[in-house]
Amino acid sequence: MGGLGDLSIIGLDTEVGMSFCGGDAELYLEAITTFLQDSEKKIKDMEETFENENFTDYETAVHALKSSSKTIGLMKLSDEAREIEMATKNHEMAFVKKHGPELLKNYKDSVSNIKELLM
Repeated sequence: MGGLGDLSIIGLDTEVGMSFCGGDAELYLEAITTFLQDSEKKIKDMEETFENENFTDYETAVHALKSSSKTIGLMKLSDEAREIEMATKNHEMAFVKKHGPELLKNYKDSVSNIKELLM
């Protein structure tokens, strides 16, 4: 298992993540583990709601991604999710349809990169 310093290589802002965990490295690693464990279901939910154009549930899924990714320090992913969430709320469906697949790809890539480094 790599150290916390290695996480910045894959886009994790460990300072932000640690701040959400009260500076406790063990708790931070638990938060990352939970993020990874939840990702399979969350990715499936995002794919299904996007493909079915169920944008109410899609917005909820993107909101959850925004929060969970911010909590572990994936700030770029969190910011992307925030943009998609706001676009969905504002019924800017052209933006959502254009950028939604990119958000999903970046989510999958982040999960893969974290797993590769920590597992």
